[in-house]
Amino acid sequence: MNPASLVQEKIRLFIEKLGKSLSKKHGVVPKGYIDVYLGKERKSYRVPLKYLLYPTFEKLIKKSQTDVLDPNIEGPFMLTCNTNTFDKLLKIFKEY
Repeated sequence: MNPASLVQEKIRLFIEKLGKSLSKKHGVVPKGYIDVYLGKERKSYRVPLKYLLYPTFEKLIKKSQTDVLDPNIEGPFMLTCNTNTFDKLLKIFKEY
């Protein structure tokens, strides 16, 4: 397995575990989705898990997380991105 696919597999496992733990703590999230909160205003988005595998989203996750991708994260999944940029990214992701 090459290094790039190894990183992608670790991120996939992280996302899977994160989705399970957050749905238990923050209410029912439809299967295949995750709740994401943005910026200081903590605007909430419900995002399909498949979006988290896009390279742009992976970079945003890495930039937003201070620790190593830890599947034992407590609380909501926070991203350091403004809502305008995130809305544009979601629009692009929907086209794929």
